Amino acid sequence: MTDEMYELLINLYPGIEQTKRAMLERYGVSQYSTTEHSQTIFLGDNLNGKYANNWLMEVAKNSSVFIFVCATQILKPWWLEITKHQVFNCHTAVLSYARGMYAIENLAINRNINQFRQAAGVTIHYVDEGVDTGSIIRTERIVDPFSFNSIWDLKGYLYVTEFDLYVKTTQDILSNNETIPAGVAPDSKLLGPNFMIKNFTPEKQKQAEDGYLWMKNS
Repeated sequence: MTDEMYELLINLYPGIEQTKRAMLERYGVSQYSTTEHSQTIFLGDNLNGKYANNWLMEVAKNSSVFIFVCATQILKPWWLEITKHQVFNCHTAVLSYARGMYAIENLAINRNINQFRQAAGVTIHYVDEGVDTGSIIRTERIVDPFSFNSIWDLKGYLYVTEFDLYVKTTQDILSNNETIPAGVAPDSKLLGPNFMIKNFTPEKQKQAEDGYLWMKNS
């Protein structure tokens, strides 16, 4: 993407968040649209609403259902009941060291280099009733999390790495009807803080930016 194209895109979407800006700079615009697949459907902003519930019950009538999500809200218990607990999620941090929203950014605020290295990565896990507490299927750690230009550049890289791993894991699960990942329950003694989206204020964002650069340059 040229500088001119980047500026044009930012002018069209002035409210775009920092991570997406970093992803545009690193990867450019995706070649695929949201509606690329012919069977794409939209469940709306509320995954726990009536429309989503009716849709899930309908698709689960005659077959076993696997749900692969990347959600920003807690799913209601009926998701687990209808799918027989076959709901999976991806997370942009190594569980269970940092849970919830903006997990790696919040850890950057602490300026604890060892703690940050420990959590910088991605995880594929089962969804349970808690927040990022389901059994872990696969997790990968970034070798050098301080090789990026900013916390947002790192987060964008984590997103792409996460989705690549998610696709591979999904393909493995769907291609084998004889087994399913057992998962490993996270150690409750290692359970990190649960970060909430409402608490990640503009002030915290600036602290995350500064904290990452401080660790990078230490």
